[in-house]
Amino acid sequence: MARPKKNKEPHPYGDKLRELGSKQRAGRALSEMIRAIGTEVTEVVLDDSPTPGPPRIISKAEALARYIWKRALPHKDDEGMFVPPELDYVKITLDRSEGRPGHNDGKAEDKKESVPDRISRLNKERLNAMAATVTGDDGDA
Repeated sequence: MARPKKNKEPHPYGDKLRELGSKQRAGRALSEMIRAIGTEVTEVVLDDSPTPGPPRIISKAEALARYIWKRALPHKDDEGMFVPPELDYVKITLDRSEGRPGHNDGKAEDKKESVPDRISRLNKERLNAMAATVTGDDGDA
């Protein structure tokens, strides 16, 4: 006997948050599956060096990395025509090997003042105000 489906109660923060959470879970699941499939050893590669050796079995992840490297470097195709490097693959290669650079949109940093800096600033303002009342200085000098 099948159970009747429960109606989901509305999420306290709205459906958008629920949708975001399900997208994040789906993204994590996809990443896990890609990593798992990448470790499978099912690809055969022929050595392209001047003295080729026997074919060897590599993982899908290594095959993909080799494909990206091949497209990122200038090479000759099967007909002997020069093929320039593809910039998208060069970018992927550099991002993965050197680390992706930080994003800077040119705006001033909107960092909050740290607690010790804020305490120092407030104490300095308070001491200056006390000194101004004692000396009779209004601070416009």
